Amino acid sequence: INKTKQNYRSSQSIDTMKAFLSKFDFSSKEDVKKAMDPDEETKVNCMIFKFNKKNKRQERGFLVTNKNVFNLGKSNNVKRKIAISRVVAITVSKMSAEFVLHVPEEYDYRYSSADKRDEILKAISESWSRIFPDKKGLAFFYKDDVNLINYTTLKTDKKKGINKMPTEEPIYLHEKDLKQRISEKEELAEKEKGRTSTVFSRSQKKDQVTVTVNDFTPLKVLGRGAFGKVMLVE
Repeated sequence: INKTKQNYRSSQSIDTMKAFLSKFDFSSKEDVKKAMDPDEETKVNCMIFKFNKKNKRQERGFLVTNKNVFNLGKSNNVKRKIAISRVVAITVSKMSAEFVLHVPEEYDYRYSSADKRDEILKAISESWSRIFPDKKGLAFFYKDDVNLINYTTLKTDKKKGINKMPTEEPIYLHEKDLKQRISEKEELAEKEKGRTSTVFSRSQKKDQVTVTVNDFTPLKVLGRGAFGKVMLVE
């Protein structure tokens, strides 16, 4: 009887976990399935922060496939389907988790994801490289700005003929080049992590877990001085 109870509880836990994960399996949503091609493959499936025209941050469902980027609405309906073939460049913040997809034929989209950005960029780069194997790579702009609003062409800008995409020479990266760049960045971050000081301690115990500057996402620069910057973080 006890074994039966254990198996029942175990199956309940599995069912609960499956139900929880299904909420974030956006590719299985009816509206998304209708918008996808039969041979379309999902590469990234996650929640992400997007910024609307009023610069308000909104958490939404997000999908990257081998053909498109899907931005979902509150009820997980498809709000925008961006063909990866139309993405001409990506601007990436070196100071925060923000990035901008530049789509001159339409308008840009600005996102932020502290834990998924690199995975998203690699997926888009991989899909783009498969679509354009003979081109020198997808254009990337790397900026020291925390906030990328000044490099985002909104729908209202598009109507006025304004293009805010950076004008300097970009770095052209194929899938392998981007992966190498991200790998080098992660190695550098790991080295820097050892040199950061503890700003808060959750516990005074011997095996305490410490919180360092690497555990925060920068939001904007509040001020600059001779010895560094003062930043608003979360």
